[in-house]
Amino acid sequence: MIRILVTGASTELGSELLRQLSAEDHVIIGLIKRPSQTDSVSRLGGLPHVVDASDKYDLIKVMYDTEPDVILNVLPQWSNTLLHDGLAWRNVHNSLPAQTAALLHAANDYQVSYLVHTSFAFLYGATHGREGEKVNESTPINPPSNNRLLTAAAACEDLVSNNNQFPVSILRLGYLYGPQSRDLALYDQSFQLRRPYYAGSKNHLANFVHFNDAARAIARVANKKPAKEIFNIVDGTPTSFGSFIDYYAQCLGYKRPRRLAKLFARLAPIITRQQLQQLDIRAAPVDNSKARKLLGWIPEFTNYKIGLQQTAQVQRGRTD
Repeated sequence: MIRILVTGASTELGSELLRQLSAEDHVIIGLIKRPSQTDSVSRLGGLPHVVDASDKYDLIKVMYDTEPDVILNVLPQWSNTLLHDGLAWRNVHNSLPAQTAALLHAANDYQVSYLVHTSFAFLYGATHGREGEKVNESTPINPPSNNRLLTAAAACEDLVSNNNQFPVSILRLGYLYGPQSRDLALYDQSFQLRRPYYAGSKNHLANFVHFNDAARAIARVANKKPAKEIFNIVDGTPTSFGSFIDYYAQCLGYKRPRRLAKLFARLAPIITRQQLQQLDIRAAPVDNSKARKLLGWIPEFTNYKIGLQQTAQVQRGRTD
């Protein structure tokens, strides 16, 4: 049994991670933003603590009060999906570096024994390999200077990697989805109303991972504690966003939804510039073999179709 501090404990991924860690009888300290999130963390077996994730002194206090052995930084993942309108990405280029720096400062002061930082597989979208060529953890990350989110995410990885005070690992997660997703439930409502959506280019692939598989990977790293490692946590079957959403509609029993042309998407008030920018990233297929080999992590949902079938079944079961 180890004491584990989880940032972003009330997020969709954080909640699934708490559920899995609690089943292993670990002591889980769940950091949350608001008192209203206390009950949800407690029900999952966590010990909730309200903190300002950008305040290093707030974080230092909670670490000395709770004495964690391991820190799992899940908070960066709260916006990591293509399913929302982009509002969740709007200030990440500012909040992510501030929160990462504050957490590292506090962890150094407290002298934690191990830290896991969750990052993003879409960082590989900035690479320039051959068409269809898989990228792996040794592939250089070269974010374009005009994309503030990619630049900030890469800078945070550097900040974590350059820390020499305690062992760290970085997990690059695909876009998250699953029955926990409130955004997928909104797409269900949109299908009912026959609203069109913007799918981006059919030639622009994205890498996905189911919430359950992402949480299992993070839990596996927390138990094994590999040092100075980067792992790709993706299902291994990239697809376009349009194919993803169309198949979800099919799983729910709807006809193929209509799509917005890019010109109209730019004018639509519910679609932000950030969402358009994410959908414009031409992501490379990402190799997950290192996580399979070193962590023994094998995704249960090895492609989006299997994952969306399970998602639709669970969501339909809630409404029946």
